[in-house]
Amino acid sequence: MKIQRETLLNGADVIGRYNCENGGWLVLCQWRDQFVTWNCDSEGNAYWGHYYIIYDHAKADWIKRIEQVNASTIENLAGCG
Repeated sequence: MKIQRETLLNGADVIGRYNCENGGWLVLCQWRDQFVTWNCDSEGNAYWGHYYIIYDHAKADWIKRIEQVNASTIENLAGCG
């Protein structure tokens, strides 16, 4: 079985991806020597990044951002910025 690795347009390697209702994504990535959580538009352009040195901190932020999107979707707001 071959696992396809996803890479963003900016060259970051995607570790985790959450698909949003608006067609965008929330991603957890490794980029250079950092871990980053980004919003991405439907074309894969990353914006609004949170940068971390420690993976566990980045993963916790990614989960928090997903929870915030889910909470705002319940309130009928657009998910994933």
